[in-house]
Amino acid sequence: MRVTALIPDDLVADVQQLTQGKNITDALIKALSDWVDLQRIKSLNEQISRYPLQFHDEFSAVVIGETKSQIWTLDKKLQSRLKSEEKYQI
Repeated sequence: MRVTALIPDDLVADVQQLTQGKNITDALIKALSDWVDLQRIKSLNEQISRYPLQFHDEFSAVVIGETKSQIWTLDKKLQSRLKSEEKYQI
């Protein structure tokens, strides 16, 4: 999108310096992208403040870790089986 905007020279110079943009367009894209990201983070923080995350009573990091370990083990066994079957295929 092409835009004509009246922006003070000192502000543009600061943005170029801080973003280390290759040119004015690059610097403005970086600065605006960062600003949008920060606004989204602020919004998410406000939502979490109003509605904090809640975990089920049954939630346990230990159980999650064990489940991941079991999945990893099964995946390795499956990969091994598939490799051995590939050897016997013509």
